[in-house]
Amino acid sequence: MTENQINQLDPYVKVVNNQYVLQLPENNNVSQSMVTEIEDELSQVNADIKSNGYTIKTNDKTYGASTSAAFGVVLAKSSSNPTIKRFWWGIRVYMRNKTAVNKEIAEFKNGQAIAEFGSLVSPPVGVTLSVYFSNIADHLTNMRDAHPHSKLYMDINRFGVYKIKTY
Repeated sequence: MTENQINQLDPYVKVVNNQYVLQLPENNNVSQSMVTEIEDELSQVNADIKSNGYTIKTNDKTYGASTSAAFGVVLAKSSSNPTIKRFWWGIRVYMRNKTAVNKEIAEFKNGQAIAEFGSLVSPPVGVTLSVYFSNIADHLTNMRDAHPHSKLYMDINRFGVYKIKTY
């Protein structure tokens, strides 16, 4: 699923009884195969939410605690640690400074990210998680070097598509 498809469908993913539900209007332009794909994905995410006792925040549709990418501890707004937020479509990692970016690069290079994110995303077909995460580390390094004074965020959707941008 692409970023555009996620953006197109996100307004129609609602939170009902602490579960994600797709509520499309009657006259929509979404293919049945896409609807099936989204509903399958929501079913898996909802199972994860239920089995782990997470609560979906209705204001931003995130679930689980915002955590530090390193060590998996709840953050107290520490700017030197990356912050992870989970959404129905995947995860967003906020990196507020160069230290946070460097920590994230190290996780992706040393394999710690495989344990952290490996169950949340599927890399492109034919690519191992280690190669996929190594490519992400290289891309993060390039973005850090190109934007040394910017904050970065990275989205990784459950289909393995990622983007890194400044904010």
